[in-house]
Amino acid sequence: MKSKTRYNIKLAEKKEVLVKNCAIELLDEWYDMYQETALRDKIVLHPLEYYRRVFELSQNKEYKVDIRLYMAEAEGKNIAGIVTCFYNRKATYLYGASRNIGREKMPAYALQWKAICDAIDEGCLEYDMFGIPPDDDPSHPMHGLYRFKTGFGGEVVRRPGCYDFVLNKFAYKFYSIAESARTYYFKKIMKK
Repeated sequence: MKSKTRYNIKLAEKKEVLVKNCAIELLDEWYDMYQETALRDKIVLHPLEYYRRVFELSQNKEYKVDIRLYMAEAEGKNIAGIVTCFYNRKATYLYGASRNIGREKMPAYALQWKAICDAIDEGCLEYDMFGIPPDDDPSHPMHGLYRFKTGFGGEVVRRPGCYDFVLNKFAYKFYSIAESARTYYFKKIMKK
């Protein structure tokens, strides 16, 4: 871990940020935080029912997936939360949210540290931060996310992107137009 990350984990502890593994009944409160995060960071979310379904599916013993909602509390109020998936000796950080208030208490660091410690306790061999910008470019709009995630150490893994294999050129043309319109809408209209 980078020294600044260790410092921020200790700062959260000093500021009495408490992290707890919560049940699905706090999902509505987490989603409210996630909407606040989306407005602040100009990201697009799925509807609440999408996240509820993720938790419901994880309760099916057939899948053997453990989805956890961690909430960080300070002064009696939940100020941040993350959703993490535990499966097959690997933990993956999926979603993170925070209130505009209390961010100076470094709850995001406390949350990740708790999830990492739980992953170790569960016998996980990996903790996947699940995506960063391509490189350490300060001009990238998500550079802060890059710094945050790489601050915990570990290895940066690069994977190939997605590719379309066209089976029907006529239908693909309409798909391409719709995809371009969607991208324009989310990047130019929603982000304003």
